[in-house]
Amino acid sequence: MTFTTNSYCFICGSDNPLGLQARFEEQTDGSFLARFTGRDQHQGYPGRMHGGIIAALLAEVAARAAEAKGGQVQELRVRYRRPVPLECELAAVGRLSAAGEHEIEAAAELLLADGSVAAEARVHCPMSGAGPADRSAHDRPPALPVARKQPNSRMCFVCGTSNPVGLKVRFYEQEDGGVVARFTGADHHVDHAGHLNIAAIAAAMDEAMGRAIMIPYGEAIWGVTAELSFRFLRPAPVGVELIGTGRITGEKSRIFEGSGRLFLPDGTVAVEGHGRYVKLDMVTLGGFDPVREEWGVRPD
Repeated sequence: MTFTTNSYCFICGSDNPLGLQARFEEQTDGSFLARFTGRDQHQGYPGRMHGGIIAALLAEVAARAAEAKGGQVQELRVRYRRPVPLECELAAVGRLSAAGEHEIEAAAELLLADGSVAAEARVHCPMSGAGPADRSAHDRPPALPVARKQPNSRMCFVCGTSNPVGLKVRFYEQEDGGVVARFTGADHHVDHAGHLNIAAIAAAMDEAMGRAIMIPYGEAIWGVTAELSFRFLRPAPVGVELIGTGRITGEKSRIFEGSGRLFLPDGTVAVEGHGRYVKLDMVTLGGFDPVREEWGVRPD
């Protein structure tokens, strides 16, 4: 089966030298197989693929299985089980899991070279012609004074100031305990339709929610993503500044949960998100050298 694609799509575009350039193959059982190799510019922590890119890849391979029934991704839930390495070819598999009159479910797994599952996802798709999702969410991004600007790093896909592929997001702590993220997607961040790719959306929102733990703990404790879920209300554009928000909604001794939103320039909510994170200190996490990664606050 042939799908209409944008050759510059961040996930699968063969003409996008900055993207993942994943290759998709339909299998005889109707599932889809994606092969890909993450590069240095696709990292979150050094040597590991960013969770937002993983989410988008799994959404894409699941959606390809669902598109055979006319569906489009409306909700996405991802569970992360193992770190995903860079600079080696890996695979993801997506397949239909349930189909009804008005909606379908699809699932996907990301497999490491040894066959173990590194991440798994489920997507919810309305059937073609089933009518639009509830897209009435309106709000305004917070206008509270900024208490502190948070640090950026060198090569992270989200906040790396020297990453030619990255979003270069700026994060600000608000006086009410929330985090605001500001960024502008570029042409190489698009999806099939020319909108902002889920990779950019999920990655920026993941960090906005996860970075909220830095407000009570400073930089001693980081959040490692265990689970992400998103509800997509409207497409987001590239070339204009978007605002993401994140805050802690629950905390235990080892984990915390957060929620976030992505706002369009007119204040409309484009995406709603939820994250679950494991609290780890930098020593336990390992692999992150603040000096090498140029971790620090840059002036606007």
